[in-house]
Amino acid sequence: MNISNRLSGLFHKQCFLVTAGRVEEQNSTKMFVARQNWYYNLVVEVILSIMQEIETARLYLRQFTLDDLDDLSRIYSDPEITKYLTGVRTRQETESAIHTMIQRWEQNNFGMWALVHKIDRKMIGRCGLCFLDKTPEVELGYALNKVYWNQGLVTEASFASLNYGFEILQLDRIVAIARPENIASQRVMQKVGMKYDKNAHYYETDVVYYSMSRETYHSKVFL
Repeated sequence: MNISNRLSGLFHKQCFLVTAGRVEEQNSTKMFVARQNWYYNLVVEVILSIMQEIETARLYLRQFTLDDLDDLSRIYSDPEITKYLTGVRTRQETESAIHTMIQRWEQNNFGMWALVHKIDRKMIGRCGLCFLDKTPEVELGYALNKVYWNQGLVTEASFASLNYGFEILQLDRIVAIARPENIASQRVMQKVGMKYDKNAHYYETDVVYYSMSRETYHSKVFL
């Protein structure tokens, strides 16, 4: 799934409106088509450049770099934090995870952001979008340094991630999963407006499955 495909429909709709009454004549010339393509590619490039970093009230969301290895290693090596994730990771596994997150942004134009606390100027976790285990569905995911738990920071970052998914990527639906005993994660899903759908099985474990549609997102945002 690529942002170019999602933006294409929006761009051509706008292009048609702007050129109403002259579409047939202009579409007959290669120059106009080339101009369309050039402008569209520029729009995509600008949007991607802007969205590489998002600012919320208390956080900066930016893409990961290898400079984040020490901070992310502290998070991934803490058994309390990783209890409901994939378990404790070594430094080498964490470095591999960073490479994977960078690669997924390059492939899909979405992925995990590094969360930087504005006041502390520290990388304190991750939040963003990824493909749900062996499916084409897009999943909201997050992990946070336990020093910053219970402050609403994951909810804040999740709202920003949903906004990116629905407004920039134009996704129709975003899902999220958690183990049934992970009540804190489920509360985040509920706070951002997701609804429980079913019990399911992903990543070789039983989970509860929440989701939100773009229509529901817009109804909440624009109330």
